[in-house]
Amino acid sequence: MAQSSIVASKNVRFAITEVEITKCNHLGRLDFKADKYPHLVEAADFLKQSCIAYAITVDPKPSKTLLQQFWFTADATELTNKKGERVPAISFSTDLGPGSMTALSLRKSLRFPDKPKSGFDALPTDAELISFLDAMGYCWENKPRSSIPNKKLTKILKAQMPSQLNFIFSHIIQCMSGKSGSLDQASKIQLQMAYSVIAGQNFDYATAIFEDLRSRLEKPERDPKISYVRFICTYIKFLYPNTYPTKDDGTFARIGQRSLEVKPLANEVSISLLRSRLSLHSSFSATTQTVPSSAIPVVTTTSKRPSAGPIGSSKKAKKTKESTPSSTIPEEASQQAALDAFVGLSSTTPAVTQPAVSAISIAVTPSVTPPTISFAEINPNLTSIPINLPSPSLVSEPATTSLPIGPEHQTFEESLQFYKMFDTSGPSLASVDTHVNHLGEKVDALTNTINNTTSAVNQAATSPKGI
Repeated sequence: MAQSSIVASKNVRFAITEVEITKCNHLGRLDFKADKYPHLVEAADFLKQSCIAYAITVDPKPSKTLLQQFWFTADATELTNKKGERVPAISFSTDLGPGSMTALSLRKSLRFPDKPKSGFDALPTDAELISFLDAMGYCWENKPRSSIPNKKLTKILKAQMPSQLNFIFSHIIQCMSGKSGSLDQASKIQLQMAYSVIAGQNFDYATAIFEDLRSRLEKPERDPKISYVRFICTYIKFLYPNTYPTKDDGTFARIGQRSLEVKPLANEVSISLLRSRLSLHSSFSATTQTVPSSAIPVVTTTSKRPSAGPIGSSKKAKKTKESTPSSTIPEEASQQAALDAFVGLSSTTPAVTQPAVSAISIAVTPSVTPPTISFAEINPNLTSIPINLPSPSLVSEPATTSLPIGPEHQTFEESLQFYKMFDTSGPSLASVDTHVNHLGEKVDALTNTINNTTSAVNQAATSPKGI
């Protein structure tokens, strides 16, 4: 194409020779001496196998002329796709010929995953991003004149991350954006990218990059400093692979050595550990847990917490958990056997008659003072109750432990209060015949059940044979 066909876009106020190619959109640094930086090997291997590996390492070799022509002529427009839909686009002219870019064509050129049939996952919410930062061991700054952490997403610094996460964020901030200023702070979109890469989410990286590039071109007066230099060259070479210049104009900026020299922390959170925490959080949040009828009478719960679904969903949803319908409530003897199983009594203990217990709604259940029943009176051999402690806040790994029943927690009321110290945020009641998950919000429901059987248990506890 002749040079005379290169026409300035309507918002360009500079000559084509004044287009400034800045150091941005860096090349990744994934190949380094493993023996020199052993603490970063896992992070580098993870990025090499991730869906952004090509985007952070592709090196088409820069062409100053083509970059200046793109930035000088590019216009934010719309095109009609194969489905007849109007989609945002960028049209431009170079010596190699005219070109147009859409989010779809950019996705192909940078080899991001195709759009799933079910669509891309919803963006992670602020609460999920904060939990993600907590899980990685991010060092929050305190609020002014306070010792309380200021958990805001407005200023997230790489310097306050452990070394492996610092390394990953360096590549996302410097390689996946057109940013040329301070590279020490992560924007919200970069947090979402990092979260999605590590959690294995279907994030629309191409659209995020395309919309940012298009917004820079749409400014009333375009900045002569060109952004996304490496991605633009990659795209032009994608359109014109046979005529793209073989003689390059220097090299692209590369991630600095400083990103490799971040020292690991004593309690460094590894990528594999962080991924397991995110996976555990996802499976725990998305699992519908039920109360088996053999363990306790029908319990119906309603939660107003956001539906976890796939990690990243911000939609509100209600969860309703039911065991068998009220018409199938066990007979009185079966109910007593279920209570016996819950408190650890012998299966050979004779049943004690008690009134039938109807369904209990614990969405808004007032606090009820529980009866004073000693565990020693119920079962002298009962010294602890196994309980599984999941970690919805992602701060620590889940673990199965035992809650002691000692002198300071001897009564049922005191032990229930003891449970509350471990977790008060969970919305679900798990199988109580093996363990209790998130018992804090369900204490009142269990207390109501025990109230209905207090007289029966006390009578049995004082009987000559014992319970």
